[in-house]
Amino acid sequence: MKLQVVLTRVLVTALVLGAPSIARAKIERAVRRPDVLKTLKVGQWLRIEGEVRNDRTVSCTEIKLLAGDFQDDDWEMFGQVEVVDRRNGEFRIAMVTIRPSENADFESPDGSIKALADLRPGMLVEVGGTYTKDGFLATDVDDESGGRRAFPRQRRIGITARIERVDVARRGITAMGMVFVVTENTQIKSVIR
Repeated sequence: MKLQVVLTRVLVTALVLGAPSIARAKIERAVRRPDVLKTLKVGQWLRIEGEVRNDRTVSCTEIKLLAGDFQDDDWEMFGQVEVVDRRNGEFRIAMVTIRPSENADFESPDGSIKALADLRPGMLVEVGGTYTKDGFLATDVDDESGGRRAFPRQRRIGITARIERVDVARRGITAMGMVFVVTENTQIKSVIR
């Protein structure tokens, strides 16, 4: 009986003394997450993913802060083709216009994608190349649709890009002309390339 009383007292004491530190750790973690915006710099490379919203912003689900040697042609984008404009030789993912270079490398698992003319709205693609304010000049266009012919609407995109702007007050990161809104659910990681 005495042992039960002693164990109960020890447990209650541990909970009373430990609870504030556990609560403080959760609060500190929640406060630190938005503070990552304060550490970001224009020109810094990152991999950022999220869901395109109706207001043309992107709800950011994951940020990977990249470190390493990046070149001007290391830009990447993954997403669903929304429009293919064969006349102007370009297509669009989210709000970004992509123009394949003259010698762009088109790839697909089954070999069916060899040129811009083979792309269709709804396909999932990953492109690599160079981004400028005029759009994305793609040197690589890879079909990631997995051989599917029907494409449900997909709002998820991912980019590897340089930060153009950081708005700490609105919790936004602008990259490739798109505003990614950082939420309390955004996962933040650091990666060395």
